[in-house]
Amino acid sequence: RVSSKNLLNQSRTQINQYTNEQIKILENYETKRLIVNGSQGTGKTVIAEEIAKRKLLNGSVLFISSGRLRNEETKYRFKDYNNFYCATFHSFIYKTANNICAKNDKVLNIDNINSLNFDERADLLLEFISNEILNFKDIKEYDCLILDEMQNYCHYKEFYGVFGSILKDDLKQGSWYFFGDFDYQNLWSKKKTDQLSQKNPKIYLNDIKPDFHNLSYNVRNAQQIAVHAPLLSGVADKKLPSRPFVIKIAGSIKHSFEKDQKSKIIRLEKIIEDLYNQNIHGSDIVILSSNRINHSKNILGLSNISKFYKTVDLTQINTFGEQIIKPDDKKSIYFSTIHGFQGMESKIVILLDPLTNPAEDSYENIAEYTYGKEPKNLITYNAMGRANTLLYVIWDKIHEKYVSQQIGKALKIQDEITK
Repeated sequence: RVSSKNLLNQSRTQINQYTNEQIKILENYETKRLIVNGSQGTGKTVIAEEIAKRKLLNGSVLFISSGRLRNEETKYRFKDYNNFYCATFHSFIYKTANNICAKNDKVLNIDNINSLNFDERADLLLEFISNEILNFKDIKEYDCLILDEMQNYCHYKEFYGVFGSILKDDLKQGSWYFFGDFDYQNLWSKKKTDQLSQKNPKIYLNDIKPDFHNLSYNVRNAQQIAVHAPLLSGVADKKLPSRPFVIKIAGSIKHSFEKDQKSKIIRLEKIIEDLYNQNIHGSDIVILSSNRINHSKNILGLSNISKFYKTVDLTQINTFGEQIIKPDDKKSIYFSTIHGFQGMESKIVILLDPLTNPAEDSYENIAEYTYGKEPKNLITYNAMGRANTLLYVIWDKIHEKYVSQQIGKALKIQDEITK
């Protein structure tokens, strides 16, 4: 049995090496307009940040991301650049709308906005900005626009018009780099409508003729995670979203199937104790759940792991550089919701309640699903893909047969890859 410690040491020098696909993008980064499509783990954010560093030599860069934690990490990495501006999509449009109100004596009905759902709020803010931005004399124009995880927000009605307005020389002539997964992520994988397809930048901006690159190699995950995660989550059946990197990165997935909440708590405590006894640094471990830590279905809040590690709740972190645990902190581990950890990664991920739907607050009986037609549980796929080397999944007992079935499919694919 290979220890977790040895697997981490083997993988440390292999993960995140550039593929030829990534090198080709960086060699041609001076092109003014570029679209990069790739599934999770293919290194889009790494390339986006590298291009940002290069473009900062000649002007200002606005870097838009989707998740708050990823945004805070990027902001921290670029803290020494005066002409780098970083924000999540939703915080950026909210701040822009408020700036327009403050300068032009306009009123934004905050109560009305807060009563709307996420999508309705974004559409309202973008429409407001679009209507007012031509009269807004103090609007800042950026020399370069970089959009990461673009698939999460480019479908809104006035999206392209608003972001074209804040870019020097607009989208037709300006300098921009767009990164996203338009095949397997979020609504793009589920709603194949003509209206939505038109919002794909490759289609919407086709007349501008930007360069287009597709990233097909998974450079973030160990081979077993890269192959098994898409099948375990139902996102793939025979065709993988991305191929494992050519180097066979060491790693493993460890499944446990528990009959009730008490058994799950005992299992989690045993996993944590085992990692602790192997002298694994706490900062190499992230526990993910669909639910926040104080939710009744989140077993972390009910477990006793404090004698091994202190838990740092990333959902409560506001400033990455000041509040995040240090990389060499041996005694603290992270917790995050799956949604909040988008764009992030960790050497070790422990996934709790993998088939819980947070919107409906219910468990999905995935054993009754018919597979092969469309993705069924994208949130599980996203969570599994955050693990570089080791992935622990605590399932309900009812899903054991399904998991065994999917592992069988994954092993066949893995055999074909290694031939």
